[in-house]
Amino acid sequence: MKVALLSTHETKGGAAAIKFLIESLSSKDTSAAFIASQPDTERHFFNQVKDFYKSIGVNLDTSIDLEGGFDEALMDRVLSKPIVHLSGGNTYRCLHSLKSRGLGEKMVEFAQLGGVFIGVSAGAMLLTPTIESAALCGDVNHVGLNNFSSLGVVDFMFVPHATNQQAEFHEARKLAIQRNRNIYLCNDEESIVILNKQIHLFGQPTLLRCASDA
Repeated sequence: MKVALLSTHETKGGAAAIKFLIESLSSKDTSAAFIASQPDTERHFFNQVKDFYKSIGVNLDTSIDLEGGFDEALMDRVLSKPIVHLSGGNTYRCLHSLKSRGLGEKMVEFAQLGGVFIGVSAGAMLLTPTIESAALCGDVNHVGLNNFSSLGVVDFMFVPHATNQQAEFHEARKLAIQRNRNIYLCNDEESIVILNKQIHLFGQPTLLRCASDA
């Protein structure tokens, strides 16, 4: 497994996690694809992320929008890249689009076959078993999503943009116990990288354990 979960690539800590993951790869192919969480018709967000990856030697040369203009052949091309960046946005909206397109199995298979997922904010939560933690960072379920189960590439829940407030800890711990899943909280400087089952922490993410793992 080769996965990074972070709040943003725009901080020193977030960038360091991505660089660490990229530098660990043995493949000389450092091309990458971008999955937009919502329409980006002017490619504003894509171009920002592309510039970042260029600065670390990665060619972000393919992008797809799961809503407008979706194309199966393009999605196959995205998942043929060694590295896929899952962007931020509204997590409920993104999962709704992913489920509507029936992409879950393909994306899980990508990870199982050695593909690299770099999940940012909403993109990071999509890699977990459930996006119920999205409410803790302010996401609102405008799309009426009822099934919050997600890709489950990692076995814990994730809260990006953590504020380290007691109310946030309380709600996160309650969710961890309810779902019997550990949960990591990361502020914008904190990140998690998983390489072949080894967890690497950048900064000091807060781990709240579920009752069965306490």
